[in-house]
Amino acid sequence: MASPRCLSSRCCILYHRKPDAQERIVRSFVHQLRLLPLDSDAAEEAAKIMGSLLRIGSPVNALDVLIAGTAVANGAEKIISKDRDYEKIAKVSDLKLEILR
Repeated sequence: MASPRCLSSRCCILYHRKPDAQERIVRSFVHQLRLLPLDSDAAEEAAKIMGSLLRIGSPVNALDVLIAGTAVANGAEKIISKDRDYEKIAKVSDLKLEILR
């Protein structure tokens, strides 16, 4: 559990009681993931999606578009998210969407 140490009213630093254990947990989790690259194919797909969204007057967060472009470039069929921006993205791409509640 983290405990904050405030240096001023605007700056707090979190100190973990067991940083080495926390780091091992995070590293173990990350090593189990299949990370997809943001490469030129993903950037091209993201550009197509953003262009389509802008043409219909429905822009969304650029990071969501980059995630969607990466998904499309790597053959994903569906995005599962709580973020409603993906509803707009699904309308202009081949991605299916599942919104978590």
